[in-house]
Amino acid sequence: MIAFYTDFFYNVIIAWSLHFFLKSFTTHLPWASCDHEYNSIVCYEPSWNDGKDSECAQPLNKSDIGVISAAEEYFYKEFLGLHMPGAANSSVAHSLSNLGPLNWEMAFCLLLVYIICYFSLWKGIKTSGK
Repeated sequence: MIAFYTDFFYNVIIAWSLHFFLKSFTTHLPWASCDHEYNSIVCYEPSWNDGKDSECAQPLNKSDIGVISAAEEYFYKEFLGLHMPGAANSSVAHSLSNLGPLNWEMAFCLLLVYIICYFSLWKGIKTSGK
């Protein structure tokens, strides 16, 4: 029974990996910039730090000045459909009582992972190389 629940957990992680793998083939990575509708005003791009250090005092970390990376906003807001606690334009948080809409893109990735698992178990991994 534990293996059954572990299977769900790992297949979701594989589906997440598949999603990011497929998104990485686009010319512009969606998590690389702050020019999307889900980004807040406190969003920053890591490429903004590519220049020389300014002469101003640098904060110890990004949480000191309340900014959120574009990748973090993509993961929480666009990918998971959650809000960012403490962000400037936080929407209503989804919980077990309010799950929000179905993420069809992730549902398709999860279905694809289960189809791959099914065919791997059906004939065995030895026949997939023939």
